[in-house]
Amino acid sequence: MQFAEQLGYSIGPEEWSQEPDRWGLNRFPPRYLGLLRRALTSGLMSIRGAAAVTDMAEEDLEELISGPPPSTLDEEEFSYLAQSG
Repeated sequence: MQFAEQLGYSIGPEEWSQEPDRWGLNRFPPRYLGLLRRALTSGLMSIRGAAAVTDMAEEDLEELISGPPPSTLDEEEFSYLAQSG
């Protein structure tokens, strides 16, 4: 969760636990994945670095960045966070 905080993601109490039965991308909250995707596509983080931090397969991260972009609301939030950081 420290990684999420470094990306500017505020962690709610309900997000402190992950479902251990889920694997890959599904084990993370959607907002976290959006921020991670943003870090990867903007070059702030490499796929190899993200794999090391998140303990995910590089293939899962490649799937994350090749999928559809975050919604407009998320994009506005990312802009706000980028300007405030």
